[in-house]
Amino acid sequence: MSSIGWVIALFAAVATGIVAVVWRPTLVSFRESRFSHARRQFHRQREYLEARFLHLATASGRASRLRWEECEFADDVTYARDRHSRKLCAFVAVTMAYDTGADMMNNGGLMGGGSTTDLRSATAVFHLAHGRWNTYGRTVFDLNPTEAVIHFKDHFVMLGQELAHRP
Repeated sequence: MSSIGWVIALFAAVATGIVAVVWRPTLVSFRESRFSHARRQFHRQREYLEARFLHLATASGRASRLRWEECEFADDVTYARDRHSRKLCAFVAVTMAYDTGADMMNNGGLMGGGSTTDLRSATAVFHLAHGRWNTYGRTVFDLNPTEAVIHFKDHFVMLGQELAHRP
């Protein structure tokens, strides 16, 4: 190989090294910036998202058999990325109050004298797609947000938690 060939090869190796050294922090910074923007956007849309979640969750499957009386959303948010779709997801703890007697009476159960209210812990799932947060009304019962991400570790990778500021 001629001396010009060595110079070109050396230049290419140095340029590749510089790009590799500079690219990684730039990519990390870009991802952090997008994540920060997505978190702010989630909080701006939160009231709408909670209402949409309630509408979809009560109209689908398991939840529709229960007569929901109330649903309280926690302030804390756990963020994860879907391993398959790469969508950013937000998990929020919810406590649902529902009428246990309504389901028993409607299905011919022996409730005998009125209904009672029961509380149920669950996690509401939201996702970011095409620059907007949304939900399918997906509910993970009996797991808090962190437990839900860990339980579905084959599907999600934990990105972080945002704890509400309490006085």
